[in-house]
Amino acid sequence: MKHRTAFFLFFLLFFATTVFAQDYGYLKDPENRDISNNNFISGKSGESFYLKFVSSEDTSYFVFWGIGKDTLPVVRDSSGISRIEITPKNLSSGSYHIEVLSKDKIKKLNFHIKIEDNPKVWIVILEMLFGLVLFMLGLRFTSKGVSRMSGYRLKEILWNLTGSNLKGFLSGVILTLMMQSSTLFSVMVVSFVSDGLITLAGAVYMFAGSAIGTSLIVQLIAFDISFFSLIMIIVGFYINDKIKRLKYIGLAIMGFGLIFFAIQMMAKTMIPLQNTEMFAYAIKIMNSNLLLLFVFTTLFTFLVHSSAVIVAFAIGLYISGISDYRAIMVMIAASNLGTSFTSALAGRKGDSKSRYLVFINITSKIVTSVIFILVMLKYQAVLSSHVLSARGIANSHLAFNLLFAMIIVIMLPMINYFSKFLKATSLSKDGDKMLRENIVKNPTVALSKGLRDIMAMMEIAGGMLEKSFIVLKTNDIKLLDETIQEDNKIDEYEKNITMFLVSIYEEESSDKISRKTQDLLYIVDEIEHIGDVISKNIMVSIKKRIDNNYFFSEEGFQEIKMFHAEIMKTYEMTLTALTLYDEKSAEEAIKRRETVLSILNSLHNNHLKRLKEGMKESIETSTLHLDILNDYERINFHLYKIAYNLVKK
Repeated sequence: MKHRTAFFLFFLLFFATTVFAQDYGYLKDPENRDISNNNFISGKSGESFYLKFVSSEDTSYFVFWGIGKDTLPVVRDSSGISRIEITPKNLSSGSYHIEVLSKDKIKKLNFHIKIEDNPKVWIVILEMLFGLVLFMLGLRFTSKGVSRMSGYRLKEILWNLTGSNLKGFLSGVILTLMMQSSTLFSVMVVSFVSDGLITLAGAVYMFAGSAIGTSLIVQLIAFDISFFSLIMIIVGFYINDKIKRLKYIGLAIMGFGLIFFAIQMMAKTMIPLQNTEMFAYAIKIMNSNLLLLFVFTTLFTFLVHSSAVIVAFAIGLYISGISDYRAIMVMIAASNLGTSFTSALAGRKGDSKSRYLVFINITSKIVTSVIFILVMLKYQAVLSSHVLSARGIANSHLAFNLLFAMIIVIMLPMINYFSKFLKATSLSKDGDKMLRENIVKNPTVALSKGLRDIMAMMEIAGGMLEKSFIVLKTNDIKLLDETIQEDNKIDEYEKNITMFLVSIYEEESSDKISRKTQDLLYIVDEIEHIGDVISKNIMVSIKKRIDNNYFFSEEGFQEIKMFHAEIMKTYEMTLTALTLYDEKSAEEAIKRRETVLSILNSLHNNHLKRLKEGMKESIETSTLHLDILNDYERINFHLYKIAYNLVKK
């Protein structure tokens, strides 16, 4: 019986010590997040702070190991929260391990804090800017790797931009992802509208798609895989350097690694900054003056040309605990508005359509920013717990751009109505220069831009070819002079396109891109030769005929007319092949080389026959007649060379 009683008492004691054991725990907020200041980092000049925990004991002790003071009292307030006061200025720099002990000296909790020397602001700012550079370099590497992997087939996306609105929207998403820049894409769209390649409605859907594409980039950035960032950089570099067929995959991997590494680097760099008086004062001003923060962020986004950079910066501010909910929401809105200003520079001196498109883009972004900020601030109590995380910030960025896409598409009927009052001219030189300088970083897209300019050059040459016979027929001196002046336009195109294509060729690119660039350079040269033959040969011969009042025989004139029509057929086939990269049309144009030579040989024989018969008109114009026929055949030869360069392997 005694044994049973002893066992029962032992069981009650064990139960009491287990169930009613002293409860120690880190202080948590209502969402169970640690707010006890565990792992807190402070500068030596920082204000005193408390390590906080909860316990059912009235008193407990903590130990500062390695400091000389073994114990200090714990203050417990009426709400049951125990606090340990830490005064950074009384401590040496370094990391501290703190143990919370119960009354009977049993360890219950561990705290870790770090005291840092007051940072040199200029060094910290340089480190932060270095992190920003690494981030932008990562974006560039990723863009280059992805675009090179896409191959030259990306031209099909650009050549179908004038299709359905859905195609325009999808092209905006895809191309923005490949360029890693909605800013560059918007500049390109402004150029396309100015040149009449796409409609305003098409541009609106492309802007909407570009906004979503930017948000998808930010979604990727928000993944917390910083632990693997160094591995990605090393592996990506090795693949890029050692495995030629996978080099662009390696470049993309290395780019993503740099992006994730840079985000963590910027976040860690900003932590000591918050302990400096100057930075704390600047952040206080920005957080309290949201309008100033909005303006500053907008301008900074304009300087770096990427909202993704600013969102990454905002994620760093959140991780380091510097900025609050309201400030981060304002930064998201401002970063999206800032990306619109670069395209505004490209379109400000362009035609009315490009300026109108820029106005639409900026106005829609401003409206979206106002609505977004008002909604996010009004429902702060509901949304803040969902938004304040790296993923939440990325989702907020996506929400902004979804709202922008909805607003700009809803406004489309009104946009189309006012567009009826616009007149089109060409894009400004400044805008076109900006486009060229930026787009060359993506050779796949740049080739499509170069091809577009080549087609414009080709159309000028075709117009000169058509006018040459009209001048021959009508003796119109004014039209003759205008046709000669058109060659100056071709020469200007030839100079600009050649410089542009050479810059693409100098850019690191795949073998296929390099070959296509070479082919386009040859085509530009052939078109320039066509312009020279017309202005310096055919027009000179016609001018000589007009000045000397020579006349072709009726039969000879009809032969020139027929031969000119044959050359125009070759031109149309070649233009079709160039516009659509249609191999069938190119092969048909190539076959016409022998056909035209056979026709020329027949016409030469006919002319010799008329000379033998002693026809006066044939004798007087013999040299001019043969020169014009031969010059038209030279044009056919250059067209043949263009078609050949389109299909050669």
